[in-house]
Amino acid sequence: MDLESIEKGVELILTGIFEDISILSDENFRDTPKRVARAYQELCKGINNPPNILSVSFPGKGYDSMIFSKDITVYSLCPHHLLPVKYNLAIGYIPSENGRVVGASKLTRVAENLAAAPILQEELTKRIADYFEQIEPKGIAVVVSGEHDCMRIRGVKQQNATFETSEMRGLFRESLSVKTEFFELMKLSK
Repeated sequence: MDLESIEKGVELILTGIFEDISILSDENFRDTPKRVARAYQELCKGINNPPNILSVSFPGKGYDSMIFSKDITVYSLCPHHLLPVKYNLAIGYIPSENGRVVGASKLTRVAENLAAAPILQEELTKRIADYFEQIEPKGIAVVVSGEHDCMRIRGVKQQNATFETSEMRGLFRESLSVKTEFFELMKLSK
């Protein structure tokens, strides 16, 4: 990532907002371009392909029921406005015939890594499901609820609006009982 270019871009934005280049010598704004560049570096670390997070799996010892995690919170950027988006996710999968399962933290790690980029919510939802295909599950379900600052602080200014997307594959698409179990687990309180 070219931090120097980001810094120059932030300098242009600040001088455009204030219509005065002297703003860059103001103590409150002097290091802002560097701070913004570092923030974007962190928020966009998922632009490059994430490491193979699911490369390690464990014997499931015949476990063939749903593995599920909810209330996964990750952050991203809206690709249209470069404003923050907060996502709350639920991910479930049913292990493949070989019974291999991944560590519980891997569901969160995949979501964190893939969200760390300017990306449409629909594309993020699909990319998470695609990523889990490498462990060849009998089914995968991903539900993403997004709180988009581009809708909250500008434009329609809807403070409580959320945007929902889902991707259901395999048994989650084919079996009503599997899909129902997934959505019932989503409803359970902490």
